[in-house]
Amino acid sequence: MEKIVVGFSRPKKWKPFAWLIMVGYGIPYDHVYVRMHSDSYERAIVYQASKSMINFMGTTVFEADNIIVKEFQVDISTENKKALMQFAIDNAGKPYSIKEAVGLAWVRINALFGRKITNPFKDGTNGYVCSVLADYILDHYTTVKVPGDFEDADPRFLYDYLDSYLD
Repeated sequence: MEKIVVGFSRPKKWKPFAWLIMVGYGIPYDHVYVRMHSDSYERAIVYQASKSMINFMGTTVFEADNIIVKEFQVDISTENKKALMQFAIDNAGKPYSIKEAVGLAWVRINALFGRKITNPFKDGTNGYVCSVLADYILDHYTTVKVPGDFEDADPRFLYDYLDSYLD
């Protein structure tokens, strides 16, 4: 059994979109990422939806711009890690789903008024926001099965679930 990490972070410098997420959800982070270790390259790789697309980043570059708030280690089989890396490579470069982000904001606004709705602007696997990408990975490649539709996963929901499930 191997491990991947699902992490939660915030930018070191003030960014309006990050600030809106943190204020809107009342949380000290705005971003969710998955970190994996590549034995063949002897490197840790951050896989995420950010900067307008799904991308890979080395940890040195990632940590230069972000404050890591908390990370959760998740078991993954060797076979599923290979499948995850194949998925990650095949999906790198897909767009960050602005449509889905707007939908999650609409869900949050409704929740503040006591209304529970699902994301009206789901994007399937055409594009992702960070929390949806991380939830998709958990649901499809690990034994951690987050309840609900992966396209409704916001950062706070995912953090709270992992915090209660893994700690």
